[in-house]
Amino acid sequence: MQNARITSSKFSLFARFLLLLGVIFFTSCKTKPSPEERIDFRDSFYWALCEKDSTYDDFLANRDKFVHLDELRGNNLSNLEQVGTQGKFIWITFDFTVPENLKNQDLSLVIPFLKFSDEVFLNGFFIGGYGTYEPETSPWFQSQDFWIAQNMIKEGTNTILIKVWVHGKCRISTETFIGPRIQSENYSKLVTFLHSRIYIFFVGGMFAAFLLYFFLFFRSRRRSPQHLSFAILNFFTILFMAAFYAPDFPFYTSHHMSNLTYMKISLCIGAYGVFYFISSFILNYFDHPTPPAVKTFNLVVVTFQILLTLGVTNYNTLMKICPLMLTLIFIEMGYSVFIFFKYLFTKPKRSQAITLIRGFAPVLIAIAIDIIIRLIWKERIFMYYSMIGWQLSIIYFLVLLTKEFYHLFYQVEVLNTDLEQQVLIKTHKLSQANIELENIIRKANEDLAMAAIVQKKFFPFPKRNFKGWDMYIYYKPLAEVSGDLYDYYSVNEKLNGISLFDVSGHGIASSLITMLAKDIINNLFDEATDKGESVSETLEKFNEALNVAKGDVDNYLTGLLFRFGQFDSKERCNIELSNAGHPYPILYDSKTKQTMQLKPYDLEKQYGSIGIKGLEVSFQQTEFTMQPEDILVCFTDGILEATNPQNEQFQSERIEKIIRDNANLTSKELIEVLVKELETFRNGKPLEDDITIIVLKRDNSLNYIEELYDTN
Repeated sequence: MQNARITSSKFSLFARFLLLLGVIFFTSCKTKPSPEERIDFRDSFYWALCEKDSTYDDFLANRDKFVHLDELRGNNLSNLEQVGTQGKFIWITFDFTVPENLKNQDLSLVIPFLKFSDEVFLNGFFIGGYGTYEPETSPWFQSQDFWIAQNMIKEGTNTILIKVWVHGKCRISTETFIGPRIQSENYSKLVTFLHSRIYIFFVGGMFAAFLLYFFLFFRSRRRSPQHLSFAILNFFTILFMAAFYAPDFPFYTSHHMSNLTYMKISLCIGAYGVFYFISSFILNYFDHPTPPAVKTFNLVVVTFQILLTLGVTNYNTLMKICPLMLTLIFIEMGYSVFIFFKYLFTKPKRSQAITLIRGFAPVLIAIAIDIIIRLIWKERIFMYYSMIGWQLSIIYFLVLLTKEFYHLFYQVEVLNTDLEQQVLIKTHKLSQANIELENIIRKANEDLAMAAIVQKKFFPFPKRNFKGWDMYIYYKPLAEVSGDLYDYYSVNEKLNGISLFDVSGHGIASSLITMLAKDIINNLFDEATDKGESVSETLEKFNEALNVAKGDVDNYLTGLLFRFGQFDSKERCNIELSNAGHPYPILYDSKTKQTMQLKPYDLEKQYGSIGIKGLEVSFQQTEFTMQPEDILVCFTDGILEATNPQNEQFQSERIEKIIRDNANLTSKELIEVLVKELETFRNGKPLEDDITIIVLKRDNSLNYIEELYDTN
């Protein structure tokens, strides 16, 4: 009974889909103007070679050179003598006389299909065009519609002239006609819909299938590779089908993407991905373990296809490598096809093979129909039935998925009959688990407290005398451990530099990164000082060394690195600064009584953070001078992003004002004012990040450094 319901459901879906297509085609037949209401040009085309900049006067001067277009099917423009696939410009012309029943009304010229790009003239006047010559774009499968106003038409013979960029597989539809404006325009829109925009609806179905199977893969305990391969197969089919509605794609129509690039990404790479994951889906469907050699070979093949295609620089070369790409696709599919036929004739999995045949039957039949229509009949007026067949295949596999869920639902109903007993058992187990969890949490809290002690001891700041500097540090972790790292570098009483870093994230992982990073940056700073390297070079080496040291850990750092020079005769100190994506430090000038943010000279040359593998970085060096009473303040973004109950951020402008208003204070007093203002601003709202503030004041009367660990 269950199978009967599912079979009936599948039949109903197929029947509705076919009925919809029937309605569409019936409507298309009724939309086209009748033979009495249109002027057909089926056998009236004449052509001649021309240049890109040829004008209507050139056409008139060379009209006697035009010859009849005999080829009406297939790629009739590429097959012309002296044209071929290399890419040339030609004129196509045809004359017409407006019959009495079409006079005194607006008309439309409808060209159902014409590649690659064109410009259309009526009696020497430009009336429109599709695609562009540079960069090369094409209307692809869209029907072309040109408005012909009454005042454009002459009594007697009128001449349509089309300049066409003939490139590769190019043709003009012999269904070209002129008819009443409204009726012809509606027909042109319908042709565009059937040949181009209808595929957007198909893409919607495939995108839903992609999301569904992708979700099933990640949410299922078993994580079936079958679901993943089918999901990605739908994704690459979406990419492949994007070629059919290219003119509706914003990047294509705004000339950001050339026709060649769009073809390589959509048609070519999309096709490679489709066949690669069809092969994977077949193998995964049978739960067949793929030999590593086959996996490697298929991956090498598809990588080679993609790289070779992306390296192609022109359309003709792309067409020349098509036979090679198709051959590689057949070779790549060979193993999965072999396994399919193997299981088809093996009793245990024969039913699975038959189910797979049923699933792919619609698309295989549709592909055969397309081959007959387009390669044997050489007709282009029909839509691609392969896409319809693929939709039917997707529906089939979705029905199978529904069947699987039905079985699961049935099993759940059976289990519910014994639910009370199961709940009692689970409740007892849950109680035991809660006791174990409480013990684990207690142990974790003890470990976290120990980690905080270790981290704090790992960043010792003993009191030291540094000539000419009044320095104070405020450090407030969000939790027991912190992702902030600060340090100073000195020799005896001379302060050579300071650093401040902020690790992404919070908790144990971030704190471990700080301890790993501290040792690396210390060694690099000492080494750079000895070699005379810049702080910019030191940060870049730090980035490379940290990437190696932390392996696949995702955390990254922002930070500041300062190096202090010798005091000159006027007690001024030259300072080098390099910034790796960190909030800009603030410098107070005691002479002008103003503050400024220390930004790189060229912001375009400043990018990247520390510890992100594969990311290019550039840490530009900035130099500035501090004289007595100048103040340098640097901080992590925890203070900038602190918010009040109205969700307003503290921000650097508020910090600058506090510095200007309290520049006469010592570094410790200035930090105390900053912290007090921050607490008042927050008004009880909790912090969301660690906070570290370093204030460094040029003061020759104070020769000591203190530290403050505020963890309240």
